[in-house]
Amino acid sequence: MVSSGKIVLALSGGVDSAVAAYLLKKRGYEVIAVFMQNWDNYLGGQTVEICSQVQDWELKEGLTPNPDILCNSAIKFHYFVDYVKQKFAAGFIATGHYAKITHKEENYYLNKPKDNNKDQTYFLCLIDRGLLSKLIFPLADLTKKEVRQIAEEIGLNNAKKKDSTGICFIGEHKFEKFLNNYFPKKEGVIMDINKQEIVGKHPGIPYFTIGQRRNLRLKGQKNPCYVVAKNVKENIIYVVSEKEVFNYFNSTELTAKFRYRQPEIPVKVFPTKDSKG
Repeated sequence: MVSSGKIVLALSGGVDSAVAAYLLKKRGYEVIAVFMQNWDNYLGGQTVEICSQVQDWELKEGLTPNPDILCNSAIKFHYFVDYVKQKFAAGFIATGHYAKITHKEENYYLNKPKDNNKDQTYFLCLIDRGLLSKLIFPLADLTKKEVRQIAEEIGLNNAKKKDSTGICFIGEHKFEKFLNNYFPKKEGVIMDINKQEIVGKHPGIPYFTIGQRRNLRLKGQKNPCYVVAKNVKENIIYVVSEKEVFNYFNSTELTAKFRYRQPEIPVKVFPTKDSKG
């Protein structure tokens, strides 16, 4: 890969993108750092247009899209890339993501990085494959610990900054408040799917997701309940008690991980006599 020339770096303010900028400078690149200002005050009416294009309207249908995946594929690595390529005439785009681009014959591939704990390939999986040849991930062969060590060595004031875990384009704002800008609250009922009894009320279908347990505000329920279905047309959210929740899974063999940083392992979900999995 070319180790010089003009490159645009998406700078977030965190330690990862800052170290990425440093590493690119060491390689001889002319680094142009660009920060995305994502909140409504700056996007104005374009926000609704963009949100529709990244399929946020799936929320209206009771679905739960992954906003990070959609934002990466439709905004960061689409609109953002097109904009900076035209404005700065840069040959390459770089970010501080933990991912790796490999090249074999005429094809480019998105691969896992050295640090499995910080692997972000899942969030980059929908990026246009044709763009991979123009992307550089400087942190591909580093662990988070090594990145922080580099940051301390070069005197970055964000070397010990806590990792962000929220949705990038929402920032510090509450998710429910963000959704309320585009999906006005429409009160409906929450029903026990087995008993067909009303056990609570909800402010709107888009504010709940399948599998949710917290903040259901149910009445008269001794055991924790989970959201198992949503009827968008009738504006009903269905829940089931913890003891019965496994009735709504099947025995298909799956590969999964129970925590973000856990390696993927083969799993099989099936009900047991004590209904605990």
